[in-house]
Amino acid sequence: MELIFYDKDGTPTAYTLNDDIYLFNGKPVAYIYNQSYIYSIKGKHLGFFDNGYIIDIDGNYVFFTDNSVGGIVKPAKRCVPSRSARMPYPIKLTREIPRIRPVKKLNWSNKSNISFWD
Repeated sequence: MELIFYDKDGTPTAYTLNDDIYLFNGKPVAYIYNQSYIYSIKGKHLGFFDNGYIIDIDGNYVFFTDNSVGGIVKPAKRCVPSRSARMPYPIKLTREIPRIRPVKKLNWSNKSNISFWD
């Protein structure tokens, strides 16, 4: 199932193809591991996938999807941009050991934008 990730302003920032996450410019940036963990291509543990939300490692909400349930109040969604051709997906590097799942806070992360994927 394809997911579109919207930030705290309702702006679409990324989408999935299978469990791989791409920006709309076609750049691969991350992936969902074991339906629960978000990892960068370089193996950095970025956060958690929970009830349709991406939660950062501090427990703040970063992105929501059309399937998000519960959690923080979602803003109105903006139009989804057109997608550029996808770049080749690089080899995924060794994953960091995941952090312990934090207590969720009802706050938006300061990185609820494209900078989360860096």
